Amino acid sequence: MKSKKRYLILAGGLFIAVLLAAFAVAIFSQVIFPIATAPVDVQCTNWDATYTYLEKAAERYDTEELYDYEHACSFKGKLPSDNPWDYMDIYCSFSVKNSSFAERYSIDATLKNAENYADHILFFSDARAAYTTPLFSRQAVQAYIVLTVYSGDLSEEQLSELVNGLTVTVKANGHYFGARSKDVSFKKCENIEFHKTGIKPSVQTGETGE
Repeated sequence: MKSKKRYLILAGGLFIAVLLAAFAVAIFSQVIFPIATAPVDVQCTNWDATYTYLEKAAERYDTEELYDYEHACSFKGKLPSDNPWDYMDIYCSFSVKNSSFAERYSIDATLKNAENYADHILFFSDARAAYTTPLFSRQAVQAYIVLTVYSGDLSEEQLSELVNGLTVTVKANGHYFGARSKDVSFKKCENIEFHKTGIKPSVQTGETGE
């Protein structure tokens, strides 16, 4: 009789522990941080509009008319080179997956540690509320930020090291549970491609099958 009672107490305790663990997992995945992020790829491209953009940005910088999603990093109003091929646009793509059953999130993102590469990052642009995560889904939303860098004194290996040192802060903005922030490190991103073209690269955004 005593052993049966002890068994019931143990079984009841185990049941309560499982319920508490499930509740904790639900709170974390649904409320505390329902967003999962990961780097996808990086496209490093010399294309013919990079230098044109920089010339126009230099004019706007002088008159303090940068757009609100643009940030001047090492740029001081004068370009370090007149050679258009000394500049590169770097598209850093990342995925965002939403595990919430009740909340959709709009996604903002910005470069967290630009000051670490101030010698080469001239400008960078945020991702601003352009992407909305679906409710609980296996599909991931893919977004990106853009860096414009001076690459005239960097090899592809050195550019890869720069990319692997980047950290992007992703902010998920929800209606019910407010905002959540999470950092995405590109340290282990191995899918880094280099292009030299007269055409703007195609960067995939929106929902993916991940």
